[in-house]
Amino acid sequence: MKNIVYIIVLAVFVAFVAGCAREEDSLSAEQTLFLSMDSPGMYCDGSPMMVYDKYEHQLSTMSDGSSFRIQTDNLNQVVSFGISFVPAEGAEVEVCIVSEGIPSMPQGTFVYECVKSEDGGSWLWNGETKTGIIVPM
Repeated sequence: MKNIVYIIVLAVFVAFVAGCAREEDSLSAEQTLFLSMDSPGMYCDGSPMMVYDKYEHQLSTMSDGSSFRIQTDNLNQVVSFGISFVPAEGAEVEVCIVSEGIPSMPQGTFVYECVKSEDGGSWLWNGETKTGIIVPM
């Protein structure tokens, strides 16, 4: 009888532990790749769409963190991100995206979740579009 009780308790414990997946285990491959990036800009499916490169671009930010813009030196490509408020980790925020010269860049207002915040920046993720934005602060 003791063996049956022991087996039942062990089975319940194993089922409980197996059901406790860490959050990192449930991240998509695209989001995991995005979280490893560190340059301000926009990423789609884990790949850069328009990312700041100090040799090719200018980066402009508002002091309150409400918007930032990346543009090429010759203004052939410009993208501007307007953010409804400076997000804390776990918060959802509206981002208005406007671009010129980047046909694949989504435009409009989208809801992003702040999935990481460190070193003066915020990592925003939209799971539906699989796009991420690194916001410099």
